[in-house]
Amino acid sequence: MEPSRGGDLAEAYGYVNRSLPDAELGAFVDALATRISSFDKWAISNTKRLVNAASLPPDLEMAAGWDACIASVACPATQARLKAFMDLGFHKPGDVENRIGHYLETLNRCFQRKGQRSESRGGPIDTGRGQLSVQSSTCPHATR
Repeated sequence: MEPSRGGDLAEAYGYVNRSLPDAELGAFVDALATRISSFDKWAISNTKRLVNAASLPPDLEMAAGWDACIASVACPATQARLKAFMDLGFHKPGDVENRIGHYLETLNRCFQRKGQRSESRGGPIDTGRGQLSVQSSTCPHATR
């Protein structure tokens, strides 16, 4: 769940087991890491092994899922969306990384709107940091 939806809501839905204010997060993580590092290494290793055995799919299923993921990423439509997202600033410090959910929704609207109109009738979408044109290289499907 993205941070803008709220940690308390994520906790209420059971997506996370604990929600903390930003100001308390660093100290909590430090204390947790210190506590875990004090445990017996053998116990930690075997606990991880048991959790993985109980929760991970068999290797055969994992491989099939991975293959499907890679095939999806190789699709031209996915590549176009990835390029557009990178052009917006994904994987760089800044607003896109800080508000990833907002920009994914904006980019998705760009691609959806392209499907609802001809290429000659493109229009800008407000991203919160300027206009994203459906005709721009930032929305590759617009020029397809």
